[in-house]
Formats: sequence, structure tokens, C-alpha cells
Amino acid sequence: MKLERACFICLCSLCISCSENQQSETLSSVPYDTLQIEDSIGVMYGDSNYIFGAISDVDRDQQGKIFVLDSIRNCILIFSPTGEFIHQIGRYGEGPGEFNDPLSLEITGDGSICVVNRQWFRFNSEWEYLDAELLNNSRISQMESYGPDAIVGIVNILDMTNAGMSIDRRIAMWSEIDPNQISAVYYQADYIANVPDDLFTIDLHHYVKYTILDNSIFVAPDPLTEPLLYSYDKDGIPRDTLLLPYSAVEKTSEDIADEKAYIEGSLYSATSGERSIEWEPYPYRAMIGELGTDSLGRLWVQRAFEDVAVFDIIDPESLDIVETVIIPEIDDVMNWKFHISEYGVLAIPKYEYDYPIVYIIR
Repeated sequence: MKLERACFICLCSLCISCSENQQSETLSSVPYDTLQIEDSIGVMYGDSNYIFGAISDVDRDQQGKIFVLDSIRNCILIFSPTGEFIHQIGRYGEGPGEFNDPLSLEITGDGSICVVNRQWFRFNSEWEYLDAELLNNSRISQMESYGPDAIVGIVNILDMTNAGMSIDRRIAMWSEIDPNQISAVYYQADYIANVPDDLFTIDLHHYVKYTILDNSIFVAPDPLTEPLLYSYDKDGIPRDTLLLPYSAVEKTSEDIADEKAYIEGSLYSATSGERSIEWEPYPYRAMIGELGTDSLGRLWVQRAFEDVAVFDIIDPESLDIVETVIIPEIDDVMNWKFHISEYGVLAIPKYEYDYPIVYIIR
């Protein structure tokens, strides 16, 4: 144990940025492991089945196959667990089974595929188109399956009030057949957007993370500023509260400059120069990044304040951190998205300027 601890401290000194406020000894006293990038999907030139336009979401089915939702090519590309192309679903258009800027997808427990933008699309386990339904004045993102045919996701319900645009944000459950009928709510917060720029601030400063583990839904209600997790049962009844031993880490001047340039440039580009914003980045790195679960039924929490990809693994019964996992090959983690499942980790660079790519990590 002493040797393991010494090696862990040495590795951290080489790979992980340290703040003036050192993390609790709890984080350095647990066993650690490292993961490696095994394969990747995505090329700049060559086979069109491996060329992505823009990756808006990824998911895996119960056999470990990888589903990549491409919002520019307007399709789902399906790959084997090791990255070989299998099949394409959808294309650009307004007809049955066709997409226009799809945002998110989820593979349900029975193998069905659900895709959302302004509509709710369904495909069966044979990848055949079933139907589509309009959403009732809401936006859906970050979906996870629950059981054979239920889905939990983030729902933003929009309305107009005298004070401005009302945003009712929920983590909720619904049947894969009808996303407009919510059966349980696990988290809820209300916001008012007086001007269009408020929508940017709400999405980027007031987001929420969650994951499903067995019959519990774990929620990070304010992952930007608090290392806090709540858990709920399937009916939305609170179970436990977990405060992780994390400390705030200030962003570097380079972090702030990069974020400011990206946010301002993205809005200007997306609106063809019709809108601009003076973005003021939050001065500290986020506390919690992505959440997920592994094949042993444990909860994974990404430390978003680190320079490299670091995940704490939590036993769901004791709520203790039992292991720490590091991916030394991935640094600058503020520019990465992670999908964590029993089949390993998928990592996607957010701002890949050469070409979009998915890394398969085990």
C-alpha cells in the first residue's frame, strides 16, 4: 500500500495540475489504475463511413456496439466494439427516418433507438424506422435508458411569462413511445431568460449531470460549483446525499482566454454574424465532469478540475471512493466529452479542428 501510494503521488506530480488548496488525503489514499486508448474511429480522408461531420452524441447497445450521431451528415453510424463500420441509419431530409440537425440519441433496454431534435424519432432493434412525434414546447438532451423501454433525460420546458422566457429544467423519466408524458421527476429548477444571451448563461453556467445505476438515479445538481451528488429511487424519492472531497481550482489565464474566444466565436459563427456576446467565463474549473457506471455496478465521477482525465470510482452502497482511474494520454480535459459504460470509455474531443474522432478506451 505504501508503494502504491508513493507511485500515485509521483504520477500525479507529473500528470495532474496541483492547486494551492491540496485535495483531501481521501483522494490519494485509494488504489489507482490507468486506462489506455485502444482504438479510434474517424478519418480526415478515405472511407466515407469513417468521416464525421460533427459528433453530437454517442451511445452503446447491450452488445457494446458504438452508435455515433452526426448532426452534419444527419445520420447514425454504427460500429463494432472495436471500431469497424457496420451500418448507417438515416440521412438528411424531412421524410420518415430522415433527420435535420439531430441532437441526441439513446439505445433503450429492448434495443430500440430514439433520436431527438425538434421531433422524437424511433427505430426498432432491427434499425428500421417506426415513427416520429413532435415535442410539446420542450428540448431534450443527455438521455439514458431505464429498464426495457423507459428513458431518463434532461427536459427543458419553455414558456413565456411577464418576466421573460421561463425555462423549467428537469431530469425526468418517460416511455420511449411518448416523451411528452413524464412519469417521474428527479430534479427540477426554474430560470428566467430576459434577453437571448441569458440562454447561453443558463446552459453553460447552470447545467446539470446525472447517471443511472441499478434502480438509483445519481444527480450532480450544480457540477460547475459544487462537488455534490444526490441519489433518488425510480419514483423520484430522495435517497442519499454525497459531498465529494474536491476543492476549487482556478482557471489559468490561457483557459479563460480560450473559453472566451470559443464561446464568442461559436455564437457569432452560428448566427452568421447577427449576434455577438461579451462572454465572462466562470473563474474556476468545474468540480464534476461526466458521470457513468461500469460493469461492476460502480459509479464513476470525473474530476473536471484536473488537467488529465481522472475518474473517482464510488461504491454505491458505502458511497466511498474505492478506486481512482487515470487516462494519462488525455489532457486538457475541459475540451473533451466522455461516455462511460460497462464497455469502457468513449472520448470525443469537443473542438477537434482537423476532423471529429471517437477514441475507444479500456
